[in-house]
Amino acid sequence: MQSMSMSDSEETDSRSSNEAPGRAFDRTLVLQHLYLGEVANFEVEDQLLPEGVRYRLPYYCREGVVVFPSTVFPLKATHLTDWRSLERALLAEPPVRGMIVMGSSTVGAEGPPSVGCVAVIRCVRRMRDGTPESVIAEGWQRVKILSDTFEWRGDGHPTRIADVEILQQETVPAAQTEIHEGFGHWAPWAVHLWDPYLLADQAYTQASRILRRMRDLRNDPCLFSYWLASALPICWPMRYELLEIGNVSYRLRKELDLLSSLSAIYCNTCQRQVASLTDVITMSDEGTSDVFVNASGYVHDTMTLKKVQGVRLQGEPVEEHSWFPGYAWTLAHCSHCMSHVGWRYTSVNDDLIPGCFWGLSRAQVTHEGQIAE
Repeated sequence: MQSMSMSDSEETDSRSSNEAPGRAFDRTLVLQHLYLGEVANFEVEDQLLPEGVRYRLPYYCREGVVVFPSTVFPLKATHLTDWRSLERALLAEPPVRGMIVMGSSTVGAEGPPSVGCVAVIRCVRRMRDGTPESVIAEGWQRVKILSDTFEWRGDGHPTRIADVEILQQETVPAAQTEIHEGFGHWAPWAVHLWDPYLLADQAYTQASRILRRMRDLRNDPCLFSYWLASALPICWPMRYELLEIGNVSYRLRKELDLLSSLSAIYCNTCQRQVASLTDVITMSDEGTSDVFVNASGYVHDTMTLKKVQGVRLQGEPVEEHSWFPGYAWTLAHCSHCMSHVGWRYTSVNDDLIPGCFWGLSRAQVTHEGQIAE
């Protein structure tokens, strides 16, 4: 397999920098996950599960992937356990029809994570025999994961199940004035420290310097805090820590602390710098990052950048199963430790802008580095 080294990979798209005529990439295509093939809508009732109630639901635990309420993500069934789990969710009766539990794991970790997210299946692709092959789901509610196990049926094929308890929903007053009325005995400066609307405004201003393209959800501070947690170029253990926080003001303050400390993106294995935050770009309507699944069923949470450094390419560009229609992907490895960090995407059409960009797997990079080059 051919490989080539790009010692600082300072590659930019001349069509973009020189504002040459061309056709801008359609960002709405990304969330459609067209590489999965034709999918059908799956109708469910959009209702929240009651707090404190326990359920047994099909369970998926993916390394390096943290799903928040409102996160849209795909899953692909690659073995019988996955097929059984998806089928169980699709055939379930209300109120858990189409619901699964998403957890996040790391290599060597013992036991299930303490907090996960119930997700609702929105679209499904089936094989010719009707077996579910892949789905597109949306994060719905935070849950406490009590235990997980394999449930065996008569055919000898297990279904992975999690026992979960629905966590309390975070409530935010409908208007900022209600916050100040409710804490009238507090000093104004103390109220401002924890006012979710003020915190959302501050986080929006700071994040816009990095993310370029923002979803303005400040009128719903809780939803905004979830979106920001999934969009920030931070390592997945930190995103999991944000998921564990059960208070919107605490989460926003933590995000503000992170925003003030972010400087670069590093290889998670050797801590060498592989990108600058100034090079983050938006290739999706959702923002600078999205969750995808490859042909083998491995789920990748990916951030997009216009250039990287200290990265080596492996192989030739491949159009098949591309997450970005109109682009071919090439594997990218850290040139120092050779760990896989992501992909380079190159346009297969001469007029498509940008002509190339990079996708870094957030399970393979971190915002905490030791060696800057």
